[in-house]
Amino acid sequence: MTQVEEQALVRKMAWRVLPFLLLTYLICIIDRLNVGLAALTMNAELGFTATIFGWGAGLFFIGYFIGEVPSNLILSRIGARIWFARIMITWGIMAVAMGFITGEASFFITRFLLGVAEAGFFPGVIYYLTLWFPAQYRGRIFGLFLIISPLNNTIAAPLGGLILKLFDGTMGYSGWRWLFIIEGLPSILLGFITLKAIIDRPTDAKWLTDAEKAHLKQTLDREAAARVETKHLSLWQTIAHPKILMFAVVYTSLAIGIYGLSLWMPQLIKGMGVKDSLDIGLIMAVPYLIATICMVLWSRHSDKTGERTLHCAGGLGLAAVAMLCSAYAGIEHPVLAMTAMTFVAIGMYCSQPTFWAMPTGYLTGVAAAGGIAFINSVGNLGGFIGPFAVGWLKDNAGGFQAGLTFLAACLLIGSIVALIVGRKVERLRTADQPA
Repeated sequence: MTQVEEQALVRKMAWRVLPFLLLTYLICIIDRLNVGLAALTMNAELGFTATIFGWGAGLFFIGYFIGEVPSNLILSRIGARIWFARIMITWGIMAVAMGFITGEASFFITRFLLGVAEAGFFPGVIYYLTLWFPAQYRGRIFGLFLIISPLNNTIAAPLGGLILKLFDGTMGYSGWRWLFIIEGLPSILLGFITLKAIIDRPTDAKWLTDAEKAHLKQTLDREAAARVETKHLSLWQTIAHPKILMFAVVYTSLAIGIYGLSLWMPQLIKGMGVKDSLDIGLIMAVPYLIATICMVLWSRHSDKTGERTLHCAGGLGLAAVAMLCSAYAGIEHPVLAMTAMTFVAIGMYCSQPTFWAMPTGYLTGVAAAGGIAFINSVGNLGGFIGPFAVGWLKDNAGGFQAGLTFLAACLLIGSIVALIVGRKVERLRTADQPA
């Protein structure tokens, strides 16, 4: 198969595989992060302090951490179709249950169980895509899939603000309760549709020719055989591997930045003097829309050049500097602060697809399923650390400046570690290539 024919095959698979995954991931991110918008009225109604909200928002990621690796190992055994359906139905139930919390205990428990229910979906999709797409195309494929991460805020923030405004008081329920209920129901429906929409492997796809299936199998098998250092690793050897631990550090720093900012951004904007929930949602949408466009272009450039390390580390470095600028711009200079936050979003989300192209190009076999899940599960503990740290520092330091400075420091650490581990993997790959 020629290069042109292979590229046509990749486009064909992308159009068939990605659209439904994009829709499900959009609902996933909405159900995970809508608590940030709900907090605009929920915190006052239930008497939550910033620290309590930070704890509850972050407990999602503790549940997520516990369920992540087992979930991905089960997926690798029984297939994505059945396991994705199970994940979506159970997370939808818990997302709706958030609309019926009554205080701290129910908030903490429900957020924790939502994390357990959703565990394995994101790393499952990353692993699933490695079963379909050769390594050289994964930067753009991950970029297209991860486009939902920043685009979510472009769609969900105005939508959430509208629900808060229009449904407040309907049937005696507050707007924030309707936010959870309305946005949780679609995932239950999509869970049942998943059983028809997802195909486990290319060999099961009726829309691929025998020649296309044979070429994919040959290419993916050849790539797996070339990964000498990881193809014989067990799950426990993978988890303890120094490079995997370094990848986990990078992703933890990224998650601290992403969730630390996104879960508090509605309240940051409110502190700048914007009171209407719909206006807050619309303002939030702008940085993430710009970041979405930049992420697609950045991941395509990474694939075109074949370079991953600087694309990842550079994005994290940009986000760190911009986060620090936003911290010191403060509410006194809202336009400057929002401009800085736009560059934060660009840096964080541009680094995300190029990051995932590094470990998936390094891991194979059991090491791939377990390693991807481990990196994501440890990394997403940053989703607990970020929101909690910002809330605790706000309560104890009297504002958001200290919290945003903390997020900037974490992103800078991630940039440095990404540079180190990326160089190590590049040298290994070069050494494994035949002379």
